[in-house]
Amino acid sequence: MVGGPSKDSGGITGHPVMSVWVDFEGSLRVEGNGRRMDGYWIAADDIVDDPVRIVKGTASVPALHPWGA
Repeated sequence: MVGGPSKDSGGITGHPVMSVWVDFEGSLRVEGNGRRMDGYWIAADDIVDDPVRIVKGTASVPALHPWGA
């Protein structure tokens, strides 16, 4: 989950489904280009962090075995 209310102080807490709650401001930027999607976090102090790239295509996924097999 990315984002939240515009106010980040004064007793606001994270949602119960969130495993981590960090109290700082910033934005997630997502850019699409053909079969590629890039995303990164821009903090309020203009520091860019947490880059991620997803490329659409075929993938080889190993078969999953049931528990105990």
